[in-house]
Amino acid sequence: MKAKKFAALILAVLCTALAGCTYTNEDTPVIYTPPSETVSATETEAPEQTVGETVTGNTFMANASPETSALEFFVYDGENTKFRYLFGTSQENEILRAISAVPAEKTEDWSPELFTAPAYGFEIGDTDGWALEAVWSNGYWITQDGDVYRFDYDFGTFSDKYDWSDERVSSAAAALPCAHIICRNGDKWYADRLSPPYTYIDEEAPDYISAELVEQTENNITVKYTNNGSKDWMYGLHFSVDVLLDGEWYSVPTISGNWGFNDIGLILTPEQPREEVYDLSMYGELPPGEYRVSANGCTVEFIVS
Repeated sequence: MKAKKFAALILAVLCTALAGCTYTNEDTPVIYTPPSETVSATETEAPEQTVGETVTGNTFMANASPETSALEFFVYDGENTKFRYLFGTSQENEILRAISAVPAEKTEDWSPELFTAPAYGFEIGDTDGWALEAVWSNGYWITQDGDVYRFDYDFGTFSDKYDWSDERVSSAAAALPCAHIICRNGDKWYADRLSPPYTYIDEEAPDYISAELVEQTENNITVKYTNNGSKDWMYGLHFSVDVLLDGEWYSVPTISGNWGFNDIGLILTPEQPREEVYDLSMYGELPPGEYRVSANGCTVEFIVS
């Protein structure tokens, strides 16, 4: 009986020790924090880091919440951006641990001119329900807030190691996270990194609908819609902003944030104009240039000076 109790005790000790480990494909044990013990960024926040200071590991993804969101992984090869999703919590945790273990050195010697392929992006929900984004290129890790770190890691190994799904492809670098940072340098937009204007599916305003600029303020564009036809027209609140560069229109990337529109239908009756105010806050401070609001199959141009 004593021998059985001793064996049971040994087994319990082994189980407790193994509970803090997981295994890679090579069956190599690595330290692992169970999802139930995940803490927020405020609880794991590292001391303030100065430029040039190297730290062991980092807290870039400390507030990520793989238990409540998928991890989206982006790969830009210089021509196209492929993005896929990872829904397995254990695999998401493994990637987050790999990223967090790499030493990082904060720097201010980066500019968008240094962006090059290959580039890798990450997006995942955080514990507050917001999007957590970052992009890596040319040895630099760029956060959604614009902070930049020297950071060396072979992210290419992620492509074949995990169970990615729902792959999509874009022809622009602007499909990467933090596009508002890598697609412009001060007042200069990089046309070769931007996407063509966004087109909503099956959306084209009838010939009898007109749209005109009524008022422009620092953050808002007011547009008046007029129905010159004989029947009602339904429209929505969604819109996008484009910039004109060398005679071509390109979609302006939004700054990082949880942006969206109320999905409702509004009715514009004949001879009863209506005004809609478009808040441009999600595009940040636009550099000088020619722009347009694109909404409901209509476009209205405006100037930023």
